[in-house]
Amino acid sequence: MRAICWTTVVVVVAAWVEMGCDKKPTPTPAPSVVPSEAPVETDEDPPVRPRPQQVDHELTEARRARIEAKIPEARGFLVASEIERELWQDQEVDREEVALEKLDARAKDKWVLFVGPMLELDADGYVMTLTYHPGSKRDKMKVTPTWLRVEITDIRGYSSILTREGMETAVLAKYRGKGKATPAHDLIGRSLW
Repeated sequence: MRAICWTTVVVVVAAWVEMGCDKKPTPTPAPSVVPSEAPVETDEDPPVRPRPQQVDHELTEARRARIEAKIPEARGFLVASEIERELWQDQEVDREEVALEKLDARAKDKWVLFVGPMLELDADGYVMTLTYHPGSKRDKMKVTPTWLRVEITDIRGYSSILTREGMETAVLAKYRGKGKATPAHDLIGRSLW
């Protein structure tokens, strides 16, 4: 009788263990995903689109706010057209070397907004000009101004494939002195202008 009892216990325990092993845990339901109403801000540049040949040169308050929100390290940036007017009024500025010294004193290691035609384009960047003498008042064709070259490189939003010599742009660049600026943000290419 004892042998039958132990056999029964072993069979019952084995059946019980087997039932527990076959039982699979119930998966927890996945949380439902509700789309967000607010757009998600990213640091990605917008899709590439054709560039205009000419751009509006006016820096509006809305444009400044948009630029400073996307590029916070450039808050309080200088504007090249305002620096040009300062150079025009400075009686000491009579040649390129003096104009470059004054530009370096005013803008070195600061962010500067340049708006105008891109010149000498290559894969690394382009040249923007800064007029330091407006030229003759009788010059209706505007061919007598004298200007400085500012070489701009490491430009986010710039593609040499999408641009041509003389196309206008708005570019925000960190002026390093001696006519060089880097890094930079092509505001047309980044859709910030």
